[in-house]
Amino acid sequence: MSIQLIGDWPNTSISDADYIVGEVYRSFQLLIGPVLDEKALPLIVQNDPEASCPRALYAKVGVRNHILLNVGSGSRWSQIAFQLSHELTHLLSNHREVQTHKYKWFEESLCELGSRANLKHMARLWETHGLPDLSSYSHHLDDYVQERERNTEQVNKFDDWLGRHLPEMQQNSVLRERNDVIAARLLPVFEQSPELWVAVSFLNTWTPNPADSLEDYLSDWQHQCPPELQQPLSRVAERMGTLTEIA
Repeated sequence: MSIQLIGDWPNTSISDADYIVGEVYRSFQLLIGPVLDEKALPLIVQNDPEASCPRALYAKVGVRNHILLNVGSGSRWSQIAFQLSHELTHLLSNHREVQTHKYKWFEESLCELGSRANLKHMARLWETHGLPDLSSYSHHLDDYVQERERNTEQVNKFDDWLGRHLPEMQQNSVLRERNDVIAARLLPVFEQSPELWVAVSFLNTWTPNPADSLEDYLSDWQHQCPPELQQPLSRVAERMGTLTEIA
């Protein structure tokens, strides 16, 4: 694994921070598969507690992708895992290849989904296969996700909700309360069909037409993916309220 840590990691040693970052990555790689290595490595993970927000930077450092976290303490393993998983999903989705279009909110929502999915996966791994310190911490990972879920708006009529909020999401992709709703809606589909993480690696491989509807966008994504991903992708479209037919 080619991950280099830099920056300020308060209340922990760089070796301990390196170990936790490695565990977060290992869990996500087990969930997603080798495509994560292809998209994310080699990698620099920097922590700056004073940074305004975590992000996957567009600019590389040499050949290395560059992720910036803003965790206040290196002992906050759940926060490290949540932020890092989010930014790794940006790298998985080829985020720098097409940097602006009106459906970037969908990518942001998948990144929120990536965080939730990986923390749940880590909790299971640590509970059954972790060292004693990891096993005892595993429930904190579940608690972190459950708190996120409790704070997510409960939507009864998703089509109405999406129609009401779509214009603002198209203008601003980083509306976390909206991204949370999309992530919560799609998480069961990704849990049922984890191969969909490979499909995420085909996002941003084309330039969406500004006139495209959401159905057009999801259909184009589907057409970028290999045949074995068509059926699970149709379930994503169905959950988003657009049942895209398989060509």
